[in-house]
Amino acid sequence: MPGPAGKPDVAWDICFNPAFARFCVPVERTTALLKQWRILSTGYRSRLDELPTVIHIIVDH
Repeated sequence: MPGPAGKPDVAWDICFNPAFARFCVPVERTTALLKQWRILSTGYRSRLDELPTVIHIIVDH
């Protein structure tokens, strides 16, 4: 996460940012694909027990 302009990053930020990005990227990609497929705007109309499988397929794609 960016800090104030002109201030160097501290060691904690340097270690935290890549780990945070590795977590966020798959979640953001999945959300974007679900929006693209209109699942989030129209609702998931299939069986709810299949939804985790669908999400895993999207993330692993």
